[in-house]
Amino acid sequence: MAVLDQLVDYHLRQGSYANGIPYALRLLQIDSLREKTYGQLMELLARSGEREAALAQFEACRLNWMKTFALRQPRNCQHFMNVSRPG
Repeated sequence: MAVLDQLVDYHLRQGSYANGIPYALRLLQIDSLREKTYGQLMELLARSGEREAALAQFEACRLNWMKTFALRQPRNCQHFMNVSRPG
């Protein structure tokens, strides 16, 4: 998982957002509770021009956390939602 983390970070830093998406998705397949990875995936998608997919990931993140822990949405999810709203 550490290598996948490094690859996601690398593509975020390099601005090769679309290339980082498969690595973030793989991390979430391995561990669906990785809050950091959800945030990174939403950023990768949004910066790749896939705003709808990013918002869908926000919803998946929120529902997963609420279902698993009966909690409110994680910090990264809420931050993404705040900065993604138009206006």
